[in-house]
Amino acid sequence: MLESEKRFIQQVDGYVLQACNKQDLALIRHIDEQAQMYGITFYDMFSRMPSNEIKEKLSPQFEVNQKNL
Repeated sequence: MLESEKRFIQQVDGYVLQACNKQDLALIRHIDEQAQMYGITFYDMFSRMPSNEIKEKLSPQFEVNQKNL
């Protein structure tokens, strides 16, 4: 499997986050920690972040998919 094909999957607040590398995964964890500090969900925190800030740090292939629970 090529490095670019690897996926790092993490489930947070009913969302499945598909990261393409360890940098994405670290950012996911950071956003989740911030959300917990403010007592909000990961997705609320993610959606409140400036989109340009997120796009600069995340891989273009990063995905947030809501999981059907």
